[in-house]
Amino acid sequence: MRAERLAWADTSDAPACNAPAAIAPTSPPANAKRRRLLHRSAVRGLARAVDAIVVLLITSGLCLSAGIDIWLTPLGAALPFLLMPPAIVAGVSIAGGYRLRYDESLTGHLLRTALGASAIMGSLALIAFVAGSANLALFERLAAANALAVVALHANLLNFLRAAMRNGLLSDNVVIVGATQAAARIVS
Repeated sequence: MRAERLAWADTSDAPACNAPAAIAPTSPPANAKRRRLLHRSAVRGLARAVDAIVVLLITSGLCLSAGIDIWLTPLGAALPFLLMPPAIVAGVSIAGGYRLRYDESLTGHLLRTALGASAIMGSLALIAFVAGSANLALFERLAAANALAVVALHANLLNFLRAAMRNGLLSDNVVIVGATQAAARIVS
């Protein structure tokens, strides 16, 4: 919460607290505006959608560069490639990569994201190997490229979210009752 928004609660020049006229104002001035851009759950949903879109674009682009059009191949052959976007989103979600906290270290978040993305991509590669996929080498390269892309996306996402939280664009509503010194410390 930004302290300058709460300048109306400053009671340093108010009379002594034992006088009845020393009641602090109970509402902010009319020019104080809420600057919240998005709710955190919307940011999580947007991060999932961006991850899925990027993985789909990388998968289709690398398949096309290898001479395989996954949109025109039979479903059985294209299914492992088409399962990559939802699988990687599920893997990152299970590993906790979409829990975006301000006080979390970048290294910890990226390790969780890499673990989720790599584990699910490794599982899909194992399934493709057991199923006897003809494009196993391509699938392994795709798995590595997609896991790396998701980790890079999350590195940028976490830095963007920290800047947005610092600027109050993702701040939560907080109510502090009482105009005491302890409340002033909490606000600052």
